[in-house]
Amino acid sequence: MKKALLYLSVLTLFFACKKDQFSDDASLQVTFSQDTLVFDTLFVTMGSSTHEVRIKNLNSHDIVVDHIRIANGANSLFRLNVDGQSGDVIENIPIRAGDSIYAFVELTIDPSVDTLPFIIEDQLLVSVNSDEEQKVELVAWGQNAHFHYGNYLSAYVQSDTTWTNDLPHVIYGTLWVDSAATLNIEPGTSVHLHNNAILSVYRNGKILANGNIDNPITFEGTRLEPSYEEVSGQWSRIWISNESYGNEFNHCIIKNGDIGIQVDMLSIPTGHTMTKNLTINNTIIRNMRAVGIFARAGHIEMNNCVVSNCGQYLTAFTFGGIYTVRHSTLVNYWNNNYRETPAFHVDDRYQINQSTVFLNNLDSCYVGNSIIHGALDNELSVAHTSDETFFNASIIKTLIKVDNDYDLSDNSIYQSYLNNTTPGFVDNYDFHLIEGSSCINYGDPNITSQSFFLSTDIEEVSRATQSDIGAYQYNP
Repeated sequence: MKKALLYLSVLTLFFACKKDQFSDDASLQVTFSQDTLVFDTLFVTMGSSTHEVRIKNLNSHDIVVDHIRIANGANSLFRLNVDGQSGDVIENIPIRAGDSIYAFVELTIDPSVDTLPFIIEDQLLVSVNSDEEQKVELVAWGQNAHFHYGNYLSAYVQSDTTWTNDLPHVIYGTLWVDSAATLNIEPGTSVHLHNNAILSVYRNGKILANGNIDNPITFEGTRLEPSYEEVSGQWSRIWISNESYGNEFNHCIIKNGDIGIQVDMLSIPTGHTMTKNLTINNTIIRNMRAVGIFARAGHIEMNNCVVSNCGQYLTAFTFGGIYTVRHSTLVNYWNNNYRETPAFHVDDRYQINQSTVFLNNLDSCYVGNSIIHGALDNELSVAHTSDETFFNASIIKTLIKVDNDYDLSDNSIYQSYLNNTTPGFVDNYDFHLIEGSSCINYGDPNITSQSFFLSTDIEEVSRATQSDIGAYQYNP
């Protein structure tokens, strides 16, 4: 206590004698040795660690830092110490021109507490001669999990790697599956992506996410509260980039991001390799803020998939490519805000701006035994925009919802379809068929036989005696 009083007395005398030497210029700022402090919590017992950030005065004037504080104050799990002073707020700290001070931030946490989030965030805030505050991000790992992050918030899978289901896997920033590496994800694994996080696959790398009916693989955000169970936009996307082939997602649930899966093959010239970029079977993609599956010149096969309730498109297949969609339910009853884009879209163009448009052949877009429906009058867009491109699209034995102005006269594209017929779902979130649905027995068994994945529906209900359209076989 005596030391604290002596410190305050010296500080008061210091200001009284030197007050005229400190600048009150509101434009002056400090510089930090780093803009983010990441705490690696010890995930066995109680974890405690201390990090430091150097606060530098690179100005030509002496300054007084009005305050340094933790944003969440007494409610924060982080604790602050500056030049021997501890507390939620430290005030009136002088820094000479060209000099610096150290702020120490400590965290003590029990990662076995289930109520903690996976990621704990706060901010160190600093003010100099102004109400404006500069900040340093504080990030710590909460619950026990496998965390994937790196310098500048980018981490890499550089060799063949397997993620098991022993603990959740949490991605912070961007995780790259590097060139020629394979990321295997085992059944039952939970993958949580933080705000704006991306799981990205680089050239010749690939993801093999193979769940099963009893143990699906889930991709979702890091917020575990019940109120965030169906909140979109909590993470960015799974991104399959140029020259990544053989990616597989089987029995997965992908939800609550911006884009579920994005496939970009922009460097591929007109005319596609027959190697698939992405195969998706028995998978649910829902509640994306923008698009469920977005492709530019991709090669994608989908069987027994449900894509639902996204803010823009459910599937946007652009800039040509090769696409096969069988026994899938594409239904958009998004109600978080206004939507004017159709559930299903395919075209042959990639537009950068009003004056720059690239074209590419649509080698094939095949939709069979599926359902395309939603809240809009028109949920379908098949756009052959230029005579310069080859455009091969066919929609067969599929329920579609289009308005009266939509041209269905091209028999090479629209074959044996149901138009503007109510599908007969349980509700706008449960797409199982109910008794009397027009989708029952409407499927073509020849389409069903095109893949062994289609002998049963998404829940492994047999299609041996009849073939309903969509991902769900009617099962009274």
